[in-house]
Order: sequence, then structure tokens, then C-alpha cells
Amino acid sequence: MLDISTLSPVLGTTPDSAQCTDLLEALGATEPVVATYPDGRFCNYHPQGLSLFYTTSLDRIDFYNPSPTGRRRKPSLYSPPPDLLFRFPSTTIPVPPPPPRDPKLPPPKETPPTSIPRPAQLLVTTRTTAKELVECFGEPIKKGGTTAWIDTYIEWEVDLLDPNGEEIKLGVMVELREGPGEGVELWDRAKNWEWACLKVFKCS
Repeated sequence: MLDISTLSPVLGTTPDSAQCTDLLEALGATEPVVATYPDGRFCNYHPQGLSLFYTTSLDRIDFYNPSPTGRRRKPSLYSPPPDLLFRFPSTTIPVPPPPPRDPKLPPPKETPPTSIPRPAQLLVTTRTTAKELVECFGEPIKKGGTTAWIDTYIEWEVDLLDPNGEEIKLGVMVELREGPGEGVELWDRAKNWEWACLKVFKCS
């Protein structure tokens, strides 16, 4: 199991930093498979199910959840990652305000809630679905994809507790592995899809 909050001090460091070295040693990662692109470099650790993306420093850490059917383009190289622990500073999440009410309609009998309960933590396993993520992270700040070139994804800025009890914020983007589902609308189907790639980065 890996506490996601412990990645915060690693992000923004260089490959030879003590923080990177300690993380890789804790995960049992050794020599990476390096892939270089115009915008940066990936250090891929296939047995650990993760990849570190560098520009001048560590920008992002990607975790891969390999498909049991082999339908995704690249995860067959990766083993499943460790379970990923998210610990939250509160047991509620805010609810987006309702749309403006039509003045011709009678007022609602009850005031809509401004927050809903959530557990104190979430353990992301290989079977975690989009619905479980939204129930714990809240409504995404971004979502998209659904094309032949871009996988369906959802993104948040997540408030977390670190091991010292300090509150931090990290960006989390999750690409979903398309699966079965009922309904015509994409997001009705996608709520039951499992995650395929989970990316962690500093909030801008």
C-alpha cells in the first residue's frame, strides 16, 4: 500500500534526489525503461506498475492498472501497482449549487444539502470504479476524452492529510477503462468503469 500524500515532497525534485531514491527503494524499483519525448522523459517501472515523468524535474507520477483483457494500448507491460491510499481532512464534500430555480415554479419543500458525507479515507485497488472516486473526491473539475485518441478521463484537486496530519492538495487525473454499462449517455455508463491510469501531480 502507498499513501498518496507521501508523493507530495517527491514531486518537483530531480531524479537523483533523496526523495526520489527513497520512494523507488520503498517500492522495490530498480532500473527503469526510459522513453524520451520532445516534452519530457518517462522513467517506466513496469514491475511496480508506475511511471515517473520528468521535464526539468519530476512533474507527474502515473500508476497503471493493467487490463485483464489486454484491450488497452500499453498496460500489458505493467504489473498492477500497490493499493493507493487517500486520507481526507474531513468526512464531508461540498455539493455544487443547484441551477437557478424557475420563478414560476413553487419553492422546494426542503433546502438542498450543501455537503454530503464521505469516508475518512479511500483505498484505490485495481477494481475501483469512477463512481467510487466521485463519491470520495467530489465532482471533477475537468472531464473529457471519449475520442479515438483520448481516453475518457476525470480530474480533481484533492485535499489530503499527510502522515504528520498536515493538510496538502494534489492534482489527480484518472483515465477510465471502457467497459459495459447501461444508458445512452457516456457518463451514465462510465460511472461503473474501472480506472486504467491514475496520474498524480502538483496543483498549478
